[in-house]
Amino acid sequence: MYLNQDITVGSLQFTPSNGCNLFLGSHNLTLMDAVGNVGSGHCVITDGSGVVIRSISGAVGPGQTFGFPIGPSAGKWNCVQLTNQSGNVHTYSGRVVTSVADVANVETTAKVTWYLKCDGDGVSTDIQTPLV
Repeated sequence: MYLNQDITVGSLQFTPSNGCNLFLGSHNLTLMDAVGNVGSGHCVITDGSGVVIRSISGAVGPGQTFGFPIGPSAGKWNCVQLTNQSGNVHTYSGRVVTSVADVANVETTAKVTWYLKCDGDGVSTDIQTPLV
């Protein structure tokens, strides 16, 4: 399935038996709640500039974790978990691509690059992390 516009959904449940991926392209997917049945062949594919966005409320307290259900292409799943340690509201966004950021030793990397952003408490920080 391909997004043709930015969309906000309450929860997202993948059906693994259908092998269904959701391709973002240049569109953003905002998640308000949980994502279920995520894995290779049934996750969100960040095949363009689009990102997955999720706010984690301070009302749930510090230590709230969210796993980004993201892969760079069909059949690849590179989930990362982010934890809100502050207890304040933070909005996280992320995507992963199948190219490697400028790193010293390309041979020892997983050959994907994460683009992550966290907004909250008046601070916005971009993080670009190749998996090693």
